Amino acid sequence: MLIANPSSLALVQPLLEWAPYVMVLNSSLERALLWGIKIDAVLIKDDEVSSAEALLIDHGPVTIVRFGKNDDAIACGLNFLKQHHQHSVNLISDSDATFTHVGEFEKGFNISILAGAMKWSYLRDGLFEKWFPEQTKIFVKTSDTQSPTCHGLTETGPFEYEVTRDGLIKIQANVPLWIGESLL
Repeated sequence: MLIANPSSLALVQPLLEWAPYVMVLNSSLERALLWGIKIDAVLIKDDEVSSAEALLIDHGPVTIVRFGKNDDAIACGLNFLKQHHQHSVNLISDSDATFTHVGEFEKGFNISILAGAMKWSYLRDGLFEKWFPEQTKIFVKTSDTQSPTCHGLTETGPFEYEVTRDGLIKIQANVPLWIGESLL
């Protein structure tokens, strides 16, 4: 799990049971420490290490992952996780801009992004099947110019679909997909 900009502990807590490794961006460190969760690594700008170390003095062992002021913190964190043989990551952020940080990592990870009130899942094979209640909103992002093939859904707007009846839905494309589901 990579906690970049968490909105609440309620969002993070259900994932902690399944997260073997928790990494926190320095800007979210104080909030994560207040939650009392076990932190395995912290992403810190080179010039902010001493202040973070002071916060972590009673929380060891914690790995400090440094990055330069011109580096992309999320990309550095994903590189670190990849180098340490993590194959899946839940990226917690309060911004949809997070998608710009994960592009080069999509092929190497199973990625879920929790951004605000949405959970986005990356599907390399372009296939998504899941049971949903009627009128559930589903969002689809793809690099393809053609709309994906959808069963059990009606298109309600650009990249937005609604489940037509309780049951299994299927979304299929010839390219990888990002599927968005509301967390509310």
